[in-house]
Amino acid sequence: MPPRKKFISASIILVTLIAALVCAFVIISNNIYAYRSMLESSADKISSGEKEFSHMVRISNVIKNRSQDIKRIRYIAIDAERPLRFIETIEQIGRITDVEVALTVNEKKNDVRELLFQTTLQGNEKDVRAMLALIEELPYQINITHISFQRDIPIHFNRQQSVLSTMTRLLLTMRVATH
Repeated sequence: MPPRKKFISASIILVTLIAALVCAFVIISNNIYAYRSMLESSADKISSGEKEFSHMVRISNVIKNRSQDIKRIRYIAIDAERPLRFIETIEQIGRITDVEVALTVNEKKNDVRELLFQTTLQGNEKDVRAMLALIEELPYQINITHISFQRDIPIHFNRQQSVLSTMTRLLLTMRVATH
C-alpha cells in the first residue's frame, strides 16, 4: 500500500477514534451530571426528612412531657358524643348535697363546640346554693347562660294540701365546651 493511502487510512481511523472518544466523553459527562443532580435531589430529600423527623421527635417529646396537661385539657371539655361523665358528675354532686337534679341535653341547640344543658336543682336553699358553688368549681368549661332562682316553693305532703315545708328551685341553662 502506497504511503498516501496508508496516511489517509490512518487519518480516517484516527478521526473515527477521536469522534468515538468525544461521543463517549459527552455520554459519560451527561451521566455524571444526571448522577450529580440525583445525588443533590436525594440530599435535599434526606435533609427534609431529617427536619421532619426532628420536628416529630419534638412533638412526641412535648406530648410525653405534657401528658398530664393534655389529660387535664381533655377533662375540662366533654365528649360531644358521650356526655355521660359530665351528667354523672352533676348527679353525684346532687346526691352529695342532697339536692334533686333533673338534667336534660337540648339536642336542637347544640353545636360542635358545646352542649346545651337544661338543669333543675331542687332542695333546701342552703343545699341548692352549696351545689351551685360545687358546679362552679367543676373542671369543665361551663358558661351559665340563664339562671332562675325560686325560693319558698311550698311542698304538700298530705291530702289536705297543707304546706308542710318549702323548697328552693334553681333553673340553669349551661353551655359546656366539647372536644
